[in-house]
Amino acid sequence: MDQGTASCSGIKDAAAANDESLQLPSIFLSRQKAGFVTHLYHALRHANHRPFFDKDPIDSLRPGLDYPSRIFQACRASKMGVIVLSEDYVTSLWPMLELQHLFLPCSPDVRLIYPLFYELQPSDLAIPANLLRWEECWAKQAAKWQSRMLELQAFMSSSGCDIQINLDVSSWSEMLKKLQYRSGEVHFINVRTRYQSDHDYIQAVDSNICVSLPPPVTKFSLGDGIKGTQRIAKEIAEAFKQEESLGADGVRVMGVHGIGGSGKSTLCKMMANFLSDEFCGRCFYIEFPSNNNEVQSLLENIKTILRQRAFVGASSTHDVSDLDEAMGLLEAELRREKLFLP
Repeated sequence: MDQGTASCSGIKDAAAANDESLQLPSIFLSRQKAGFVTHLYHALRHANHRPFFDKDPIDSLRPGLDYPSRIFQACRASKMGVIVLSEDYVTSLWPMLELQHLFLPCSPDVRLIYPLFYELQPSDLAIPANLLRWEECWAKQAAKWQSRMLELQAFMSSSGCDIQINLDVSSWSEMLKKLQYRSGEVHFINVRTRYQSDHDYIQAVDSNICVSLPPPVTKFSLGDGIKGTQRIAKEIAEAFKQEESLGADGVRVMGVHGIGGSGKSTLCKMMANFLSDEFCGRCFYIEFPSNNNEVQSLLENIKTILRQRAFVGASSTHDVSDLDEAMGLLEAELRREKLFLP
């Protein structure tokens, strides 16, 4: 306990001396295989979170940094650890070492640990045969792992990092037993669960994380042009719930009419600000073109939304060059998931 608290204090001191440490993310993604975690990482980024993911060279492991120190710093500084549990995770050194550090206390905040049981069930973590198999695996590797960590500790100390690794394989069984009682999500590939697909699973995880740890919200600047914005926004939000706003396709639509310069765009931005918490990471402001020169800009905006919400790579929308096709894809996305598009 004392070592964990002292180490957290050391991180804060190091952060004060190192601008890089000030940018440590509040969510730590701990995994063995990248797989679907890559999609979860992008989903969290689109919700305006900046999770730590060791495949991210910008906000997580920047080129030129000592990655062990960075991983331990991010692990200890995080407000939430997302643990993607699998057989490979449990039998690997680095994921289990990350889990060990995530379980360390770090005042004043309580760190949330959110397990994702991917191809495992919570009950698997307490089955004696499983624990025995994992413990035998750890025992075979313990001497080699301990030697590696001693070398790493010496390197980190020589680099000015005061974090203590304290590899403790004997504590891992108890950590796993604790995880079975943590509220998490279970998903199996090609097996019927409450989620129909990986996409549904990721959406649920993304939503749960944002509820437990709300992301910073980017607000549009409205200037001083509108008075009583909260009252106006509440009235419009209530109007969206009325039956008159529900279209035949299930999409709620409300038109904003007025002459140029009357504040229509400002009103839309105001609603985007007002509903940004309800539509966490799913609120986008786009302007429709008033002339042919702006069509391409609208097309690119729609393609950006499609990439973000469908978790597809840039190449998947690269060939979409027609506005009607893009609008059709956007309509399909609206049918699948609730978005707010002012």
